[in-house]
Amino acid sequence: MPSASKAADIVTYRHEGEMVYVQPPQSHEQAVCIAREVYPRLASVDARRIAFAVNVINGVNSRTVRISPHAWSKMMSHLLRYEVIDIQIQPEIIVTAPGEFPPDYATAQQTGLNIAVDAAPCRVHEKHCCSSQSTASETAERRRSKSPSRLTAGLFSFLKSDA
Repeated sequence: MPSASKAADIVTYRHEGEMVYVQPPQSHEQAVCIAREVYPRLASVDARRIAFAVNVINGVNSRTVRISPHAWSKMMSHLLRYEVIDIQIQPEIIVTAPGEFPPDYATAQQTGLNIAVDAAPCRVHEKHCCSSQSTASETAERRRSKSPSRLTAGLFSFLKSDA
């Protein structure tokens, strides 16, 4: 049995039932390049749509867990020799024109659509999700914001029933 402290020297890519041994890629970008080499049909797929996942067994349950680009190097150091990495193609999302979006609540109410709204409208954050900088007013706003208790309770009961 291979040692868990030593990184795997070879892993298995699987796509559409076809399996190929590859050297473990050191980065997510390298993983995409290797996937395109060993599966030529992926060459025309946008790199952002190519995802990687592993199967995790927790007791008797098995789940597929996608590997984010940010976690790639850490995951590679924990994989065992010959471990299978599934290659998945994420759906393509196409947005053609702003006019095709549904109307916001204010526009819908002005045009006579009957929409019951009892919650504050959503705000769109223009900062990058990885940005660690925020203003003092944004930090204070987040501290004052309360999570909807019904949503939280529903989420916890869903998680408990799923376990």
